[in-house]
Formats: sequence, structure tokens, C-alpha cells
Amino acid sequence: ITDDAGQAVTVGGNLVATTDANDGVINLGTTTVTGTMDLTSHGTGNVTIDNGNADIVLIASEIGGNLTLTTGAGTGITDDGAVTVGVNLIATTDANDGVINLDNLAVVGTVALTTNGTGAATVVDATGNLDFAASTVGGALTATSTNGSITDSGVLAITGNADFTAADGEKIYLDQASTFSGTLDFNAGSGTLNEVWVDNSTAVALLATTLDGNLTVRSGGAVTQTGALDIGGKSDFIITDGSAQNVTLTQNANDFTGAVSITNGAQMRLDTSGALVIGTIQGSWAIIESSGAVTQSAASTIDTSNFFSVDARSADENTFYDVTLTNPGSETLRIKDIIAKNFTYLEEDAI
Repeated sequence: ITDDAGQAVTVGGNLVATTDANDGVINLGTTTVTGTMDLTSHGTGNVTIDNGNADIVLIASEIGGNLTLTTGAGTGITDDGAVTVGVNLIATTDANDGVINLDNLAVVGTVALTTNGTGAATVVDATGNLDFAASTVGGALTATSTNGSITDSGVLAITGNADFTAADGEKIYLDQASTFSGTLDFNAGSGTLNEVWVDNSTAVALLATTLDGNLTVRSGGAVTQTGALDIGGKSDFIITDGSAQNVTLTQNANDFTGAVSITNGAQMRLDTSGALVIGTIQGSWAIIESSGAVTQSAASTIDTSNFFSVDARSADENTFYDVTLTNPGSETLRIKDIIAKNFTYLEEDAI
């Protein structure tokens, strides 16, 4: 089913378009539909819709191949029924700060989103995993995988806040060199996430995050938090920018079960509500506050060009804990303040 590029077709009501044999395609680039769209393609047939400046409202649709949607309407692209896509989904708003709100998807392949101006995007996918291809969202991004993980196979550029929700026990693995300009929020739909990995070309602002497994943050700028981190595995904070950046993790309710490592930090501050295992700490200076004993993970070192301080006492400041930093290879210019029951430290060079 196609339309002639030189002839405009207007549908005042709803559109029902179906190919029922031979991998038939649907390609409507000059048709304007003011009502809903019910789209079905046979086999691996692709569907391409450009609805001009009219919004796209999909009701229950089954696409065997790729689904490509474009509109310039401010109300953008929405669904009012389950939309199944056998290969990839490409959804674009190209004018009027158009939004994308597709909360009833089942996409086998990747999802690529582009919004105009400050347009936000919301996607909810019910397949095993939600995998993003290269996407640009001018507003906020809300992404949910109800039955699996969330991954990226292309770079994401998200101007607003980004909220990712995966299924219980799954992971959110965003290892492309993306740009998240707003806050980052990682959640499980129920239960707890297993692992989070995020690679951001600019500063990272983390909201409250709870994981059974590991947290890896690669940041091209400073790392901060606005909510507590409860991490069951190890935590790695890696500054990828050429110059060192601050890492400020000062929520008193932080709970790090595994080792915490910071690489290429400038001013590093780390607070935790219980005992703390330090991984490799490398940067200018570090201030560590722990409501429990402080130790090092195997083969880890402290490498600060200026100083480090450790405060190991309970929240009420009545109980003091041991600080044991005896791995070989650590280096610092000076030890500034130590508040502990017992303090043991092994230095590579003279202080």
C-alpha cells in the first residue's frame, strides 16, 4: 500500500491499512490521517508513515518488519492499543516540540527516538529487553522494560531528565558514550535491579539507586547524587574527561557492600552508613566518612596528590571503628585528619 508522492490524501476519520501476503509493505508519505491508525503488515513487511502536522494515534497494530513514524504535531505520536513490531521502531517528531508517548509496545529489535525541540519521550516495552538505537530527546526520557533489561546499541542524547525502569533482577546497561544532561534515575518495576552501567559524556547526577549487583559510572564531568545509593556489589566511578573532576557522594544513607573505587577524581568525598571497603582511590584529595570499619579490597591502592582524611565513627559520634589501609603501593602527600579507634596505613613513599 503506497501513496503517490505528488498527490495528497486526507482521511477525515480512522485509517485501517493491512497487507496480508507476500511480505507486503505500507508506505504512506503524503497521507494525512486525523483519526486513529490500525496498521498490519504481512511477514517482514515494513510500515512507514509520515502524517505531516497531524498527530499519530496507533490502535492495536502488528508490524512484521520495521515501523517508521514521523509527525510534526505537538501532540506527537501515541498509542491506544498494543503495538507489536517485528524488527525496529523509528519514531520522530520534527516540529512543534512534539512528544512521543508509546506505553504499550512490544518491539523485537531496537527503538530509535527523536523529538523536536523540548519534546519528551515515554516508551514502555513488554518484550524481553528494551534496546535503544541512536536517539535524541529534547525533553525528558522515561523508558520502561516490563519483562527484561534496558540496553543501548547507539548513542543517546537526552536533554531532560532520564528515568529508566527494568524488570526485577535485570540490568540497565548503557555503555555507549551518551550525553545525559539531566538527572539519572534507575529503578526496578518491582524488587531490585541487578546491575547498572552508564557512560555519560558530561556530568552525572544520580537519584536514589538500589542494586543487588554492581554500579559502574563513567562520567565526562563531576559526579553527584541527590538520593542514597544502596549497592550490593562493587561501585566504580570513573572520570573519562582529560582533566580530573569532583566526585561528591555525601548522602549519609549510602550503603556500599562491595568495594568503592574512584578514578581520575579531583575533590573526592565519600560517605556511607556502615562499614566501607575502599577500592582504588585516585585523584587530588579524598575525604571519607564511614559509620563502620574502613578497609581496602585486594590489590587496591590510595593515590592522592594532596591528602586524604578518614572519619570512622558512628552517626552519634560515640563509637569509633578501625581504619586499616595496609595494601602496598599507596601514595599520598599528607594524611590530614584521622578519626578512628585504630589507624594502620602503609605508604609507598615518605610522607
